[in-house]
Amino acid sequence: MSIDRRQCVAGGLALALMPRGAHAQPRTVEADIVVSDSRVTIGALINGKGPFSLIVDTGAQISGLRQGAVDALALKPRRDIRLGGRPFPLFAVDDLLLGGAVRQQGALFFGLGESAQLSGDGLVDAGIITSVDSELLFEAQRWRVHLAGFSDTSRYGMAEARLEPAKVAGLSARLFGRVGVGESTLDMVWDTGAHHALSIPASQARRLGLLDPAQVYAPVPSAGIHGLARQPARLFAAPRIRVGEHVFEGLHGVIRMDDDTEGALILGYPVLRCLDLAIARGGAFIGIRRNNLKPINPAYSLAGIWIDPAPNGVRVTEVGVGSPAAEAGLRPGDLITNLGDLPAALAKLRGDGAAELALIVRRQNQSEALTLKFRDYLR
Repeated sequence: MSIDRRQCVAGGLALALMPRGAHAQPRTVEADIVVSDSRVTIGALINGKGPFSLIVDTGAQISGLRQGAVDALALKPRRDIRLGGRPFPLFAVDDLLLGGAVRQQGALFFGLGESAQLSGDGLVDAGIITSVDSELLFEAQRWRVHLAGFSDTSRYGMAEARLEPAKVAGLSARLFGRVGVGESTLDMVWDTGAHHALSIPASQARRLGLLDPAQVYAPVPSAGIHGLARQPARLFAAPRIRVGEHVFEGLHGVIRMDDDTEGALILGYPVLRCLDLAIARGGAFIGIRRNNLKPINPAYSLAGIWIDPAPNGVRVTEVGVGSPAAEAGLRPGDLITNLGDLPAALAKLRGDGAAELALIVRRQNQSEALTLKFRDYLR
């Protein structure tokens, strides 16, 4: 089975859901979720062991577990599946309990490689809200499952959205919706696993005018289930974002420079955490309402520079347009000799609590002293 990279960054949830320890089924079951500034997670017991912390990733269509969780559970692979052209092991578990309240008997997870850029023990996919009538309530930190269907949706406004079934049998449907980005209206995956408000492949960013040579940006890591991409993404100050009647400003987006295909445009967690979601199975009703949470941009390096390891220092390979690094006079190819090795240099170049940083740069066999003045320049 071959599955696209964006289809497989979370943990799969099948349709068989039941409340824990209930003889007469109630109309609704509520499970706890944990909503932080950077992600939403749910606790899980797997085959009675745990708890494990799984990221809720509504942009994904199949479950995933890190190797540490696989080892703790002593799982044996059933077979391999291909994700983004590479093989990953597929594991089956007998019992999955999510949020202390919702149980699935029988679930599949693929094994996330150790190179995957992921905190926590794994991921749970879009099926958590698309395979049942349910609400994802970020401010209340609840996932509410309506076992008998929705009885009242009057608190929600209708979203201009739809559920798109998976192209591969057994995977979960994902939520797509219309999103205003500046003067454009775009069809986007609504992905709680995406760190930034917008994520756009390079080809589509080019059509939107976001790859103009004057566009201010910061080079940042681009990561997926295969680990870090060779080419950094471009972090930029996003235009005004509109979802229904709700408007968000001052947020950041990323352009995936390693993805020059017709890949998905993504509305990410900083926006979605501010919108409680109600979704009926099959997409008969999709509703949103604004909660009281605030959108938060992930932190980024205030230098605006990309470096690689090099003998006797670190090598500058990219300098963001309009960045403090550009203002300091840094250029691709420069060798910075006074910051130590790559990990030490990266820590210093984040700019945490510092106003400026003295640099010794070697260029064309000559050394030069430069001063980098940190500032939050993506506004």
